[in-house]
Amino acid sequence: MSGKVRVTIDRIYVKTTSDKLWGLPEWKINARINGKQFGDPKAIFYARSRSEIVLGGDLWTKVVDGPTSPKTNIDITIQIEDEIDGEVGIATLLSPWPSILSAPMPECQNFLVRLDVELIGYDSAGPHGGNEVFACKAGVAGPECFTISGVPVKTRFEICPVRPQPFWGSLPKRLKFGGKFLGKQLNKSNLGRIVTDKSPINVLPNPPVIIVMPEGLAKIDKTRPARIECTYYQPPKLKLEEPDDERLTWSSISLDGKGKVGFVDKSQGSRVLVYGVSEGEVKIELRFEGSVVASYRALVRERKSIPCRVTILDGGNNARPFSDGDAIYRHIEAANRYLRPAGVALELDIDKTTKNGAVLLRQGIFKITGVPPGDTVNVPTGAFPMSWRYNYREKVLNIIYIHSFVNNKTLGLCPIFPKTKAIASTKPGYAGWFQITDKGTPSSSWIKPSGVWPDGDAKAVTIQLIPEQKDPSAHSLMAAIGIRNLVVGSQTSAQALRTYGWTIAHEVGHVLSLAHRGYGNQDDQNHPKKQNLMYKFSIPLVSQSIDIVQSLAIRESPILR
Repeated sequence: MSGKVRVTIDRIYVKTTSDKLWGLPEWKINARINGKQFGDPKAIFYARSRSEIVLGGDLWTKVVDGPTSPKTNIDITIQIEDEIDGEVGIATLLSPWPSILSAPMPECQNFLVRLDVELIGYDSAGPHGGNEVFACKAGVAGPECFTISGVPVKTRFEICPVRPQPFWGSLPKRLKFGGKFLGKQLNKSNLGRIVTDKSPINVLPNPPVIIVMPEGLAKIDKTRPARIECTYYQPPKLKLEEPDDERLTWSSISLDGKGKVGFVDKSQGSRVLVYGVSEGEVKIELRFEGSVVASYRALVRERKSIPCRVTILDGGNNARPFSDGDAIYRHIEAANRYLRPAGVALELDIDKTTKNGAVLLRQGIFKITGVPPGDTVNVPTGAFPMSWRYNYREKVLNIIYIHSFVNNKTLGLCPIFPKTKAIASTKPGYAGWFQITDKGTPSSSWIKPSGVWPDGDAKAVTIQLIPEQKDPSAHSLMAAIGIRNLVVGSQTSAQALRTYGWTIAHEVGHVLSLAHRGYGNQDDQNHPKKQNLMYKFSIPLVSQSIDIVQSLAIRESPILR
């Protein structure tokens, strides 16, 4: 074995700094590899919380003789001092040389160090073949890897926030190899998930919200943490092994100095389980052979509930819903799988109070028999019939199961919902509407420019939110949705569960002030075309995604508890 190790300090991610009455903290960086100093320990850098100190270049690069044995450790130490307050922290990386390229980046309480590490001159008689990808570094046009024999290989990795992944032509442009866009999907990212009440609650991967939960709970019940998955890579010759390829490693960075997440059991492979530690916003980074190749942005939030009660309106023969209380319970559970990515869930009312002769079937689910047929058959969609007022309770979402709507193309309806706490819209043509904006990279749903290479820097994404609707006959009724018979036959078949579940979740989106996405451009965004939960037409196996800006809007609804 022979060769050298080249280490470059690319940048320092500043987590927190000491408070100053004026000016910014002044940091000095002392870097050593195997005891040998590099960089400029006298240089002063101004540090700002949740920002970067960009280094790189020859000054912050050191080449040292490589190890003579696989058991030899490489020792990298970065010590930072504040000119006034003294030591800021020490971050170290001590790793056997074969693992150095995939080792976690040095990190301490106040900062994280991003390194680019290369092994130079190791012959192909070692543990890697001469054409096997061995070392990577960041490049302007995306990460660039090298074989042992020195051949450069352009790579691309994606962690797409839209699932199933949209048509590639609507995504940031991919690399061409031999004139063709050659790559490989990972984790069945181009396919929708089959959602039923029995699916794991985290069945939908790459959610915009990572829910805060105790570490012990996340490790005991692995259906609860968020599933974060790499969705695509180029070129196929990398031959990633699913799901536990050790060349892929994950780490996280707080974007606001507050958000923090943890990984369950492991932080390597093509997919990981992530749980929230504290509320805020984070960036989750994916590394291949030690170099950052993709990132994923998410909110970290406490789970919120939407209190609800369900009432079946039975008008007798040919005028009754097909579903009974047990089937409806399963529909609600399926709907919660679609809502989970936003960090919210329907919670059935524990109050047993009834109105209009309702009878309790099971917790939060009631039935009224003998209602006038006109209140459950061919119910109008453009008015406020008595249907939505049956058995309601203040500040609780009233879900009404009916036989049919006058317009049979209507699967579900949200006729009544509260006013969002978001700001009034400033966009022409949206008088009376509201709006909310997300700023961050990558952008919500990778709306262009996404900030994902080769797109330009991400721009703020603003969506329009629908104005409240109140029943003039029942001002204390906060929200209501109507669900008609959707499936003939079993109301608990896989098809029935995903159809009812998706329809309920979609209508709950309207309760939370979300407008349609993709069709008619109602929320003022047209991407993705069909993969968003708020797509106007029911495609439960496709329309499964919620994004960050929608999740921010959801948190502004007064119905959340």
